[in-house]
Amino acid sequence: MASRLLIIRHACVAPAFEERFVGKTNVSLNGRGERQAKAIADLASTWNLSKCYVSPMARALQTAGPIIEKLNISAQCEDDLREIDFGKWEGMTFCQVQREHGHLVDQWCASCGDFAFPSGESMTDFHLRIERCAEKLSTDPADTVLAVTHGGIIRALICRLLGLRPCDHVLFDVRPGSVTTIDFNDGKGLLVGLNDTCHLEGVDIDPHR
Repeated sequence: MASRLLIIRHACVAPAFEERFVGKTNVSLNGRGERQAKAIADLASTWNLSKCYVSPMARALQTAGPIIEKLNISAQCEDDLREIDFGKWEGMTFCQVQREHGHLVDQWCASCGDFAFPSGESMTDFHLRIERCAEKLSTDPADTVLAVTHGGIIRALICRLLGLRPCDHVLFDVRPGSVTTIDFNDGKGLLVGLNDTCHLEGVDIDPHR
C-alpha cells in the first residue's frame, strides 16, 4: 500500500483557455507549459518513483512526458483521471456561466452528488470515478505514487482521501503545474502539501512564448 501520493496538475495551456471551464476539450500545453513540464521533471528526479498514472488528455500526457523520459519509469494511462465533462459550460468563463446559468452554479456548489452539468457529466458518475481512482492510487504497491491529472480531479481526490464531503471541493484552489502531496497512515489521508510551485520559479512567465 502506498505511503505517499504525489499529484501534479497539468502545466499551463494557451491563455485563451485560462480561467475557463475546460474539461473534455483536448487542449495542449503552450510554450510556457512545456517549460513548466521540464521543471516538474527536474523536481521529480529527486523523488523515489517507479510508476506514473496519467490522464489520457493531451495536456496531462504532455506534462507527464518529460517525467517519464527523465526517470525512465512506466506510465499507466488512466481514463478515470480525465477531467470532468462540463457539457454546455465547456469553454465558458465563470462569469459567463453565472450570468447564463446562475441557478445551476448554486446547485453545483452545494451538491454532494445529485447535480449534472447541462449535456455533460453527472456528479454521481464523476464521484464514482474518483472513488475508483482513490482506491487504485492509495493501494498501489509502490511506496510513492505519482498521478498527473487535472484541477477538478485533484480537488475531488483530496476530499475523498481526507474523508471530506464531495461538495467541499470548492474549498481548494489547485494551480497549473503545482504539486499536491497526501501521506497515508493506516489507510487515512493527510494533506501535507498543496499548490507547491517552488519548482517553477525562474520559468519564463510570458504565456505567449
